[in-house]
This record gives sequence, C-alpha cells and structure tokens, in this order.
Amino acid sequence: MANKDEQNNYLSNYPGMEKMVELTAGLADLILKSEEIQKTMKDLCDRVVQAITPLVSELYSSDFYENITKTFKRFADGVLLYRLQTLGYLEWCCIDEWVHMDQSDENEWSFSSMVLLKLEREENFSPDKLDRYIGRRFSKEIIRSIEEDTALYLEKSDVEKLKRAMVDFRARRYMDSANLLAGLIDSQSIKQELYDIDHNKYCLDNYDQKNGIPNFSQGWKAFHIVFSNNFSKYFDGEKFNGKGKKDRQDGFNNFVNNIKGKMPSDDNITSIVALSFCLLRFFDESNFKDYPEYIPSSINRHWLMHGMYDLDDITRYDCIKLLLMLNQIAKLYSKLKKGEL
Repeated sequence: MANKDEQNNYLSNYPGMEKMVELTAGLADLILKSEEIQKTMKDLCDRVVQAITPLVSELYSSDFYENITKTFKRFADGVLLYRLQTLGYLEWCCIDEWVHMDQSDENEWSFSSMVLLKLEREENFSPDKLDRYIGRRFSKEIIRSIEEDTALYLEKSDVEKLKRAMVDFRARRYMDSANLLAGLIDSQSIKQELYDIDHNKYCLDNYDQKNGIPNFSQGWKAFHIVFSNNFSKYFDGEKFNGKGKKDRQDGFNNFVNNIKGKMPSDDNITSIVALSFCLLRFFDESNFKDYPEYIPSSINRHWLMHGMYDLDDITRYDCIKLLLMLNQIAKLYSKLKKGEL
C-alpha cells in the first residue's frame, strides 16, 4: 500500500486529480454526516430493487430465460468444440495442460487459443509450420514431466515400453519411438475393454449376442466400445459410430453436433472429447493408392504400422503428439478403474 508521500506524488502527475479526490472525499464526508441524505439514498436504492425484482423473477421463470441459457450454452460448447476439433485434426491433445502462458505471449486465455489466433491471422499456415510453432514449446523438461506422469497410469510392462520409446526419442530414432508409442495407444483401449468385460461393465448392444464378443483388435473400435460403455453417460447417452471406416467421420460429426449445449463443465469431459478428436484423426482410413505423391499431413496409425512412412517422415513433433495421446488415454482409463469417472 502506498504511503502519503507516494500518494501525493502519484496524484501530482495527473492535472485535476487532486481536486477530484478532494471533492469526492468532501461528498463522502457530507453523506456520512447527514442522516437525511443517507435515508434518501437508501429509499432510492430500495425503490430500484423493488422495481426490477419482478422483472428479473419473470425472466428467470420464463421460457425466454431458459431459451437464452440454452442458446448461450450451445454457443459456448460450439466454441470449445471448434478449438478441440481444430487441434484434434492436427493431433495435438490437451496442450494447455502442459504449456502455460508467459509474459511474452499475446493477451490470450490459453496457449490453445493463441494457436487458433495464429491460424486465423496468418495465411498459408501449414500443418508443418503449426507443428513447429506448438512443438518448440515442449521443452526437454516438459517432455520428461509428461513421460513421468504417463508412467503413473500404465501397467509395469507398458512402463518398460514407454521407457524404451523415450530412449529412442532422445536418440532421435523417431520411427522406432513412434511405433512403440502407437502400439501403447492401441493396447490401452483393448486392455480396458477386457477389464470392462471381466467386471461386467459393458453395454449389450455393443456385441452380437449370438456370436459373442467380437474381435476388437483395432484401436479405434476398442476406444469406441470403451467410450460407449463408460463415457456416453456424460453426454445424455450420445454415442458415435466406431465400426465402419467410411461411416466413422460422419458418425462422430453427428455426435459432436448433438452434444452442443450438453457438455458438463468438467476438465475430464473436455479431455475425453479432445482425445476422441485426436484418435479419430490418428486412426483415419488408410488409402495408399496415391503413394508416394500423397502422405498424410498428420501421423496415421495405419501408415505407420504398414511401413508406408520413410524414416525421415516421422518427426520429433509426431512423437510428442503420440506421447500426449497416450498420456490422456492412460490417465482416463486409470480413473475408470479407480471409480473416479
């Protein structure tokens, strides 16, 4: 708090300020000394409150208020989903959890909002350029923190695979690192589905009751089943198509449109949707007919597993994306097992 001399020096820098302060102090002193003025002001305030209370009450109890609230909620969800979808298309998952704003950043709420601002302001902002812009914020220390955090949620055997993947990553053997990380992402949903089956925690409509439990060897299919079993309850039971490659994009788009205005304000729910967007892109349909002229702009699970990438195609940024996805999927499934979701 400023002392008297500091206050006087501050006021002297602004012409007329000292006089304004003097008049304001005099007015306050006059009000405190006059019971009549105090009573008049109180009566005025009471009359204003009495006048607006019925209006506010009517608005709160009316369809108008309900519709305004729903419209605003749908708009707010739409803005959030747009951000998650844009970053998910580039496979950057939950970056705000690890990259924080500093004094050199623009006046934005979060790093992800600053990324979107870059996209809007700059023409020809390619995925590669955006990867470099985001990826350079992931320092060695941050990546180490993500690795250590992820290990907390994995089985012991998977922790060993993660360690090997990060050894390859630091040795710049990005292809080897990516293959291990992608395999770990796949296996988390498959293992979670097996866990759900063992604990009678699944929806019967996910299975063919005549032929029994299907082969869910594909990561997206397994994630879709786990989502339906465990997460759809947070979105009024809304589900998405996780079976046919041709239908999954339209099915997920319909899901996103249907949950606008229904998303709970919860970081876990936001993480679930952010991860879903990233996995949808990661497990996107493979089409090799235009190879080698065409290579996916973001790392693709099938191109990776089928050996369609050259060694130089896989970058440091691809591995960071996979590590972030693994971190989120392992964390969410760990919470499921503990009953926290």
